[in-house]
Amino acid sequence: MSRLTPWLVSLTLLAATLAVVVDSVYRQHRTRQKFASLQVLVKKEQELNQEWGRLQSEYSTKVDNGLIERFARERLGMKKPENDQIMTISR
Repeated sequence: MSRLTPWLVSLTLLAATLAVVVDSVYRQHRTRQKFASLQVLVKKEQELNQEWGRLQSEYSTKVDNGLIERFARERLGMKKPENDQIMTISR
């Protein structure tokens, strides 16, 4: 029985070493997958930030009152009312 004990200890240590190596490789693989996913998300964030900037710029140009008034005058044929056409209603 004492002859089997060193082999059993060696076999147990070998199994434990293999388990640690396999776990290490698996964790490294998962880390690389998560990093790749993170890179995709960072790129998407940058694209969304650029789009947000474009939308803010577009919004600021479309909200300009002068632009709205010119559009109403030129395309819709609207004009500002004369002073005698304005009525003030109070409660």
